[in-house]
Amino acid sequence: MFTIDGKGSYKCTRAENNDVIVYFVWDEAFFSCVIDGVGCGKNEFCSHIEFELHRFFNTDSQPVSTSDFVRFFIDMVGEFKGGGSACCAFVYQCGEEMVYASVGDCRIYWVADRERTVDDTVAQDLIDRGRLKANLYNSHPYRRYVTKTMPRVSIDVKHRKPLMNGDVVVLCSDGAWSILSDDDFYANAAGELVASLERVIGDRGVDNASFVVITKS
Repeated sequence: MFTIDGKGSYKCTRAENNDVIVYFVWDEAFFSCVIDGVGCGKNEFCSHIEFELHRFFNTDSQPVSTSDFVRFFIDMVGEFKGGGSACCAFVYQCGEEMVYASVGDCRIYWVADRERTVDDTVAQDLIDRGRLKANLYNSHPYRRYVTKTMPRVSIDVKHRKPLMNGDVVVLCSDGAWSILSDDDFYANAAGELVASLERVIGDRGVDNASFVVITKS
């Protein structure tokens, strides 16, 4: 089964919170998504994703196959005709299959494997071209310049081995991960990580900050 160890979405020092978290848990499946609206004011696209995900999933229904979900998600984003854009990361595991995607600077951390998704930002492009050291990324001014947002780009959905018992996955917006190091995510057990996220966001959070921590047991 899967457990939500902790979750949170905070506006911090911003006037309003444009982040959205969505999650559903069944005995043998889970879905989680973090959405970070780009810009200020009400973001129609974020509201669209949140509404459609809640309409597609509900805790009274059985989970669908990963292929059915991927078709729904790509169609849902592609058919949107309103305003606004967002960074996004999602994970969906059903049985022995897992799919995930990240666009912009929302991240997914696989704690046991010490791996995470790679951001779509100008600073990450500089790292990829050998023009910026990776340890300077979080403090670089171009870190906040995202190069991809939904719904303006095609979504690259990937497959990954499913979570096994004891595995932890974390989804978060840049307002959360930017005030921690990658090692902070990898070094802590789920409960300690939740406490650490809540503490540093409360103490040092500036941007909207959101996270979901999930364990397979």
